Amino acid sequence: MPHPLPPHPLPPLLSLKFKSGEGGGGWGEGGEVEVIAMMRIQDLVLEDERNAAQFSPSPRPHSQREKAEPHKPELVLVDFIAETTPDFVATIDVHGHVLYLNPTARRWLGLRDDEPLPHIADAHPIWANAIVLGEGIETAILDGAWRGETCLLTRAGREIPVSEAIIAHTGRGGRCDFLTLVARDITELKRTETALRQSEQFYRRIVETADIGIWLIDPENRVAFANAKMVKLLGGTVEELTGQPLANFMAGVTGETHPPGVKNQREFKLRRMDGNEFWATLATRPLYDNEERYIGVLGMVVGT
Repeated sequence: MPHPLPPHPLPPLLSLKFKSGEGGGGWGEGGEVEVIAMMRIQDLVLEDERNAAQFSPSPRPHSQREKAEPHKPELVLVDFIAETTPDFVATIDVHGHVLYLNPTARRWLGLRDDEPLPHIADAHPIWANAIVLGEGIETAILDGAWRGETCLLTRAGREIPVSEAIIAHTGRGGRCDFLTLVARDITELKRTETALRQSEQFYRRIVETADIGIWLIDPENRVAFANAKMVKLLGGTVEELTGQPLANFMAGVTGETHPPGVKNQREFKLRRMDGNEFWATLATRPLYDNEERYIGVLGMVVGT
């Protein structure tokens, strides 16, 4: 059974662009499938070896694979991609010992070209090693691949947030021969997520502490949200108000109380949860999504 993927965007296994089935270019599920196939190109046989001869990957002194399998034509393209991709690429054995690091990996970690990295644990902070060495490698060996968010650790002690993939390469008999680890820097993505989260928290505090009642009414004229002031005006709890028909709170009014798309500001007699009624000024504004579809009403209420 495939390992479940996290909801956030994951890195393709290599920095290449493929056209999707609909003819578009860019990253996506279709692109990732193609890249996984590229990572496993050693299972293929190139029909025209001359097409591969144009690629001349730079020497890699730490590649044990190169020593064990001297220049098979079907590996030349993979070597070229690994050497030139802007993503972190490493090959490791099943115990985490490093067999190869690409130039990007060495640059990120602050390693010289001739400087060895004995174990992949040396490239991660302690908390990330618990994920990579435990869940990551184990799952990749069992299911073929694993993906998740972790961190790389540079020699200078800086943590780089990454989206990481581990792919198992099996030989005859189904035994895992080695694993490929690919990581993409998601520092900017994390900064954007943090900024959005802080912005949401800021505006939520404004809504929750406002001295006017604020509620959202969905397209079916039911309460979708009510702030603390609105709950105080109508009585009950947030849970009791949410999902209630708007007509329950409009004294003497039944059926549709706000035609979609119509702005309105006037006085209404509202009914509390306990049945008592009071006059209030109600300002409303229709809401639309990015495709201009009506999604409800924002209401602001001031008791009189």
